[in-house]
Amino acid sequence: MQNNGEDDNTTIVDLHKRGFPIVTVERYGEELKDVPRIPFANLEAEEQVVDYLYRCGHRRIAYISGPPTATNAIRRLEGFQNGLKRNGLSADNSLIMTGNYKMESGQDCMRKILDACMHKGGKPDFSAVMAGNDLMAIGACKIILERGLQIPDDISVVGCDGTMLAGLIRPKIGTIRLGGIDMGKKAAEYLINEIKSQNTEKKKVLFQPELLLEGRIKSIET
Repeated sequence: MQNNGEDDNTTIVDLHKRGFPIVTVERYGEELKDVPRIPFANLEAEEQVVDYLYRCGHRRIAYISGPPTATNAIRRLEGFQNGLKRNGLSADNSLIMTGNYKMESGQDCMRKILDACMHKGGKPDFSAVMAGNDLMAIGACKIILERGLQIPDDISVVGCDGTMLAGLIRPKIGTIRLGGIDMGKKAAEYLINEIKSQNTEKKKVLFQPELLLEGRIKSIET
């Protein structure tokens, strides 16, 4: 079972207690500690993106978060904030907006950020925007281009999920590949073991991010 929205695990816990074989992918909660699960390193992924942007010279970075009811969104935002802190950057609330993982929310959030953070000369006072998923990042791109700005020359864009859409949009945007196929394979392996009533050696396997950023981020001289 996988979910990118609210983390209501009541049904999962109930079925597991009743003996149904269950494996979760990208679900969180202390109540799932006895359920085999395949999580993703959400926090570490966003920290690594901020590190990369910093190395490329970016110092003011905007962020469009997923819904506060989703644990993976919370962890991704926390990773962004951790990345700023460990690179000596301060968080600016005018550069952080909350969306809902839908493309339209990416558009709405990007409008608000641009309205609040533009120089008089028509250029943004930030150089990159990260989004909690690819759909919101693509929504942000639509507004950036509508405002007559260029990607990545004016604003570098980074999403998360590594979806096909992120590779199709031109110019390409940065993204984070979650390893969905490998996560699915591991989940299937766990599920087969559960069906066979074999104890899995590990109840939890944390999948690490693959950053797809090369050639998609502008380098800024500092």
